[in-house]
Amino acid sequence: MSIYHETPQICPCGKETHRNKAYPKLGYNTYCSDACSKKYQKENREYNKIMSDKDWLYEQRITLKKSKEIIAQELNCSTTVVDKWLKFHNITKVKYNESAPEELKDKDVMYNLYITKKKSIRQLARDFSVMPSTILYWIRKHNLSK
Repeated sequence: MSIYHETPQICPCGKETHRNKAYPKLGYNTYCSDACSKKYQKENREYNKIMSDKDWLYEQRITLKKSKEIIAQELNCSTTVVDKWLKFHNITKVKYNESAPEELKDKDVMYNLYITKKKSIRQLARDFSVMPSTILYWIRKHNLSK
């Protein structure tokens, strides 16, 4: 089972989405219907206007140390779009997981949260505002297993 979509997503219209029939391993669709998909994807093209501001994107990626995934999630776009704008503005590349909070890099903190307090990967991802894959990366790096 995917750690990304264990429970149904909520469409921007407020309705619950359904499991992706064409690609079941992907989990749940982002939108509840084709009509919502067309409507909200068109509205969400606003992310291009936001990311065209180099100062804003630099602050998000470098100053606030947000991952490309988090920026994409906040703007409801793909990481490919974020990559495109980072390259366009010549914003330096940050190594994978370098933008992760310092607490994740501390083995004792991770041991306490993941092993002792038995928090799930999804809970930790929400707590630290990172993608579940980032949590999984640090769990594996620290050799922590339940």
